[in-house]
This record gives sequence, C-alpha cells and structure tokens, in this order.
Amino acid sequence: MSQAQPHGKLPSTAELERFVKEKEALIFWTLDGKEHKGILRWFDEVAFALVLNQDDKQAKKQVTLQRHAVIGYGPVKSPI
Repeated sequence: MSQAQPHGKLPSTAELERFVKEKEALIFWTLDGKEHKGILRWFDEVAFALVLNQDDKQAKKQVTLQRHAVIGYGPVKSPI
C-alpha cells in the first residue's frame, strides 16, 4: 500500500507495472529537490529508469534514479 507524500506517493509495484505498460508520463521528485518528467521504462528494487520528456522529439535522454533518492511520484498534469 502506498503512503501519501507531499509531492505524490511512494511507488507500489502494481502501479509502476501499469505505468511501464501504458507508457504514461510521470513526474518523480528526488531528495535534491529536482523534478524528473518522463516515461518509466523499467524499475527494480534499487532504481527507476526514465526516458525524459524533451522538446526535440528526435533527442531522447535517459536517466536512472536510485530508489532511495525518490521521495514521490505522480502523473504529469496536462495544462488547462
């Protein structure tokens, strides 16, 4: 069960598996105060791998976040 956090919630395995399958855009907040927006490619016990959203669709940047550094996550909200 996920615990509520100020910037989202702690990841549950079922939710993360769904995000990988559906390629839903997510935002991850880390201990250093940064936000990482992108598509979750894979995850395991120690890390999350994201393909970051870029303005240039041709250039895809990938990043791996250590689980211990992630304080929360959530779906990317579309602007109204």
